[in-house]
Amino acid sequence: MNGETEPEEAPVGDTSSGDFSTGVAFEGESGEEEKSREYVMSEEVAAAKGEGTAEKGATPVPGKVTEKEKNSEKQPGEEARIDLKGYTVKIAAWWNLDPKSPSNVYYVKAVEREKEVRKKYNVKIKYISVPGQDLKDKIVSSVIAGDPIGDICRCRSGWVLPTLAGMGYIEPAEKYFDISDPLWNPYVLKQAMYKGKVMGVDHGPLSSYACMLYNRSMIQRLGLRDPQELVYRKEWTWAKFEEYVKAIAKDTDNDGKLDIYGTNLVTFQSAVASNGGRIVSDINGRDFFTLNNPEAVEALKWVQYINGLGVAGGTMADFAMGNMGFYWWWNYEWGFKSSMKDKWGILPCPMGPRAKDYAAWWDEVHLMCIPAYSKYPKETAAIWTDLCRWYPGVSGRDQMYEEMLENQYMDKNDIEMAKFISTKFWLDKYFAYPDIVDDMYPWPDNGTGIEAILRGSGTMSIEQWLARKSEMYQSTINRLWKMFE
Repeated sequence: MNGETEPEEAPVGDTSSGDFSTGVAFEGESGEEEKSREYVMSEEVAAAKGEGTAEKGATPVPGKVTEKEKNSEKQPGEEARIDLKGYTVKIAAWWNLDPKSPSNVYYVKAVEREKEVRKKYNVKIKYISVPGQDLKDKIVSSVIAGDPIGDICRCRSGWVLPTLAGMGYIEPAEKYFDISDPLWNPYVLKQAMYKGKVMGVDHGPLSSYACMLYNRSMIQRLGLRDPQELVYRKEWTWAKFEEYVKAIAKDTDNDGKLDIYGTNLVTFQSAVASNGGRIVSDINGRDFFTLNNPEAVEALKWVQYINGLGVAGGTMADFAMGNMGFYWWWNYEWGFKSSMKDKWGILPCPMGPRAKDYAAWWDEVHLMCIPAYSKYPKETAAIWTDLCRWYPGVSGRDQMYEEMLENQYMDKNDIEMAKFISTKFWLDKYFAYPDIVDDMYPWPDNGTGIEAILRGSGTMSIEQWLARKSEMYQSTINRLWKMFE
């Protein structure tokens, strides 16, 4: 159904993962007769705005433009002057966005910029931190109360699309931001589309994505070619990876257990992406469950094969101690720069036979969104735009990413490789559907979860699991989207 086998070239941008909740019903529940809690909430938003009860599928429209908003607009030939007379602009996220932390590598630039912005707009700035999923719930409840938790909120795309956007809890970003400004990451803008409107913006680099670490010293000791040399020739493939892990894995004391692992257990989401597949795909503006597509099924079987080959196991600690060749993970700070004795590096996940290019899987992008009832939405957008301008334009974003990577890697080749991988960003939208996620990863896992099956401890085959789950998952997706038609 997806038909995509090549990741779209993505500019450098920002993303991360987390827990989600949409109130979606599963197969067998009365999807038509019983509205989700959040849809009922959307009716309250509409009613509070004086629009009456929202019909099913209606997206509440923000109130009329106020005189204040009209007066704040730029007049031809002059810059709009904004004086918020000491108003406190609230910026909410699931971690503290306050740049005034000495651990922030951009501390000096960011703090100076904030001082300039406070003076320019005559405002105070308050950073609000609400952990994880709680922020989404706070956005919903505070908008219903008519007093949003933030004038601008950092949202996970899985919260926004389609739920927060469809329910009217956030407004289209393009109403208030100049989305043609090169400050905004164009890849993120494209992924923030809902019914033809950009719902959020972000200026940062694509700094989070799935990748693979490798023990460079171990590879050299074994006389194997550095796999980074294979990447640029598109020769870093599943077959080559299998060749390497077989050469690495060893039982050094003949006790029947591995002492040196070829790899940890393969991350199936990354493997699916590396063969051109997705768990949930956006096709013509709608989401579809596509883990049952041929490229995805082939990847699941390959993961099961590698995990059962007698070369996989161990933990991050084993990799850090130099007892593992490859580690499927993501591009975060692991502490290896200071703690690991062996030299190590970064790679894209190897290409599957159906792929045309590498794919750096991830489950979301981050969006700065204006919630409904934000008191000064246009002015807040201008303030956030200026807060982001302590480096100029696209070249500045590249410089920001370069500095970030220099702080993370020791080897210049790894910095260049990380930048290369970030251009292969491959978005999978399945985390927008928490009921699907919860069902895929049951706890405790009694053998019915997909990962148990791929580890060889499941109670059914891959084909049986897909036959049981595919229709149910697609029905879950369809029911949510039907609310907004």
